[in-house]
Amino acid sequence: MAMGIKEDNWKKINFELDKLNKKYLHKHSVILNTSPPRVGKTINTISRHIDDNVPVIVFVDNEKQSKDLYNKLIGTIRVDGERLYYWRNKASSCYIMQLSEEETENNEYIINAKSEINEGVNHCKKCFYHKDCYWKWQRRNVKEYDVVLMNKHNIGTVLIDDDELFYRNGERRSIIYDEEIDKPQLTDYKQLDDVDIELFNKVYSLTSGFPDNLIINNNDFINKIDLIKEMLKVRATDAEIISSGFDSSKYSKKYGNLDEKAYLELFFNKIRVNIEIYDYLDKKPAPLPKKEDKSYDFDQFKLEKLFIDILIDKRSEHNIILLDATPLKIIVDRIKDKVDDFKEIGVSADFFEKQSLMFRIERKGGYVKNSRMSVKTRIRKNISFENIYDKNLGLDKDISYITAFKINELIKEYNRINGKNAKYGVVTYGSIRFKNNLVIDVVRMLKENGIENILYYGNYRGRSNLNECEVIHVIGTDLHDSSASYNLYRYLDGEKSLQELKKSYNLEKHEFGDVLFDELVKHQRNSGMEQIIFRNMPHMKKRIVIIEGYLPPHLEEYFKYTFPLKVYEEFPNSGTIANPSKKIIKEIINKFLDSVYYNKKIEEDFYNSFSQLSCEPKQKLNIKLEKIDKEEARKEVMTLTKKYLSPKNKRKYKRLPKGAFDNLNENYTNLMKKAKIKSLGRFRELYRDFIENK
Repeated sequence: MAMGIKEDNWKKINFELDKLNKKYLHKHSVILNTSPPRVGKTINTISRHIDDNVPVIVFVDNEKQSKDLYNKLIGTIRVDGERLYYWRNKASSCYIMQLSEEETENNEYIINAKSEINEGVNHCKKCFYHKDCYWKWQRRNVKEYDVVLMNKHNIGTVLIDDDELFYRNGERRSIIYDEEIDKPQLTDYKQLDDVDIELFNKVYSLTSGFPDNLIINNNDFINKIDLIKEMLKVRATDAEIISSGFDSSKYSKKYGNLDEKAYLELFFNKIRVNIEIYDYLDKKPAPLPKKEDKSYDFDQFKLEKLFIDILIDKRSEHNIILLDATPLKIIVDRIKDKVDDFKEIGVSADFFEKQSLMFRIERKGGYVKNSRMSVKTRIRKNISFENIYDKNLGLDKDISYITAFKINELIKEYNRINGKNAKYGVVTYGSIRFKNNLVIDVVRMLKENGIENILYYGNYRGRSNLNECEVIHVIGTDLHDSSASYNLYRYLDGEKSLQELKKSYNLEKHEFGDVLFDELVKHQRNSGMEQIIFRNMPHMKKRIVIIEGYLPPHLEEYFKYTFPLKVYEEFPNSGTIANPSKKIIKEIINKFLDSVYYNKKIEEDFYNSFSQLSCEPKQKLNIKLEKIDKEEARKEVMTLTKKYLSPKNKRKYKRLPKGAFDNLNENYTNLMKKAKIKSLGRFRELYRDFIENK
């Protein structure tokens, strides 16, 4: 059975986390715990609240994470299920939304109600089914539970003002916010289509008395927004608009069968939100987003608000515990400025017993700092886009992925020979898309080549798929388009447009000209790669991590040793790994798994020697490996010879070297060829040296 988490190590970390929580929880208005990922800080923090009988609400990223956490809490600390509640979203708890098509057939009220709810109309206040509604039930009864698990996106809704959620029968809950304190709530600008513009101009005409149209497009809406704000203060009533000949049939094509007031509610909500977004952007130092042709770039019109800022603003009377292994410093500084009593805690890298190895893939004289673009470049060199029948576009012949296939084969072979169940996992891109709309489904390709344990960039936070993998292989770097950092940059009062920032990028230094934007882009990369490196818990278990991508420098602190590893192809674009590289990888993987399963002590020199050997030029590597193979074969030959010439085998071989030599040539032909012992004289000489050295 494979070595799991060392009992002492696990107890040690949990004891330290619990000691920190006992000392500081309930005593500071905001606590930030920066312990590394996968050490159990979320479970430990919730457990401490349960033990202290302090009610808590926990905000997580998604429904799956909530359910996983729910199951862990039930299984790990055996909290009573009646004290723990997972908050269902409206779509999965509203009575009307759960009705099937058969149940709603010919029921006009249900059909219209579903349409309203789907379009964001608040139907609850006029719903006929309050008694049967689970959404209503949980709003009434959640106050009874000790622990409530909830999706972060609820922070940006009316639920943030609901005291029934944030108090247990009148007792104030602590708030736990799990990971990514820089995560924003984004509200998108909803562009007005022709139907909206026609209705808007009708409202303007009814309100002002002028028959002329006020706007003809969305750019007009922004340019005339001050006039629009004034008009909306005294706009025509819904009744006046309906009686003026409002054509609801145009809206029914967009939204389904709603009543006329519901259509108008949707329309004016859209106008209100768009004005709110404009006002937010107008107050920011950065210019309003524009395209190259100077028209407004409405894809960049967004209202940003950090979830953590909403929490602190709305629920400042509660104790707030932030759990984030990689917090952004500028956000932490902002929180410190907002609150009077801030405390940062955490378990540092020095506290962990280092057991794991890291191998960093090297090519062209340095570590690979891979990106999706470098993989694309290699593929372009190897294939023609003119006439493509290969669904993988040659990616399954790429050096990065054929290395993964070979490691997977080697681990399966080890399992077959040793009767073990060692696991191998890969973290890489989910897909690779080209400008000509060709797409490679990387996950599918890996599965087709026998790799079972896979995570891909954008889908790894909170995932435990690779927990039990003794070896993981990280291919590429989790790089988002720099545009993804612009919303946060603008929220933090950055002054430049996205176009200016992109033009400021220095290819030689790999940095943007704006210090704030450069910090945000690099933080996204660093925090993402840290989450990925810890997927198989190398700080808690004995593991190998092979990385072919960017590595934040501080992560090496968690590994016992870090070695370079070079992998050669048989020949360029062959889709096959060179035999010497296969041998080196096999030697490293097998010895490591022996140390895990059989507790064999493997010295650093062993890994270091093979690491250095892998980095030799290919021709020298072949020569050196042949020499190593020859020396190992000779050792095996001499060991067999000693056995043959022992007193036990005295009669059979007459204790003569010649008898042993002849027997070896007859029964161990391949071994003797590897050992390159062609003459009896050389055989005698080697055996004499072997005995003397023994």
